[in-house]
Amino acid sequence: MDNLKRKGISIYYQIEEYIQEKIDSQVWYEGFQLPSEMELAKFFKVSRSTIRHAISNLVLQGKLIRKQGLGTFVTKPSYEGNYLKFYFPEEFGSNHKLLEFRKIEASYSISQSLELPLGSIVVEISRLRYVKDESEASILEKSYYDINLFQGIENYDLSKKIYDIIEKEYGVSLIKSKMLIEPVLLKEREAEFLNSSPGSPVLLLSRVGYTYNDKPVILTKSLVRADKCKLLIKE
Repeated sequence: MDNLKRKGISIYYQIEEYIQEKIDSQVWYEGFQLPSEMELAKFFKVSRSTIRHAISNLVLQGKLIRKQGLGTFVTKPSYEGNYLKFYFPEEFGSNHKLLEFRKIEASYSISQSLELPLGSIVVEISRLRYVKDESEASILEKSYYDINLFQGIENYDLSKKIYDIIEKEYGVSLIKSKMLIEPVLLKEREAEFLNSSPGSPVLLLSRVGYTYNDKPVILTKSLVRADKCKLLIKE
């Protein structure tokens, strides 16, 4: 497939993304049986080992399940909760390190979260977050928003909390949030940033911030090291 020719991105990872978007859009719903490895290999024009690699990663993340003699199926969706505020056991502080600021096309899950047309241009801010005065990062955080919002935000100090910046500098108050929490395993590049090992368990926190009239304005995805933090949620 032509959409698997993005330079610099592993083929198996692009297949993972394809399957993930099928699950996110519920085209492949809970209990859906995936085509066989041979059928997928023919469809993507790749080897079966490449398909097996992609599926194995999604099995490890709990998105798919293999049933011996039957095939591979989509698992139950992760727990989803709606909360106004989120807290950690100890004060986290606001120390961040900017890794990257770029403009990208919104994937299906991002466009759905921000209620944007598929393929809309969004800004992605990648940062590391540190607990208190520790020198080792505990969270890898990526934030997304419509390119038409918060123009020039890259000129502000992005070592601070983004929510504070958009409220103080842009006058946008977030009145509620929606968060999805799911356990996942670190991929190689993510593990490098968090000084951890690929395959280590982490919490993925996907949080959408809403302003008035239930308008979603920012999506933040945080990978939280399980050995560094415990998540405590208060309603």
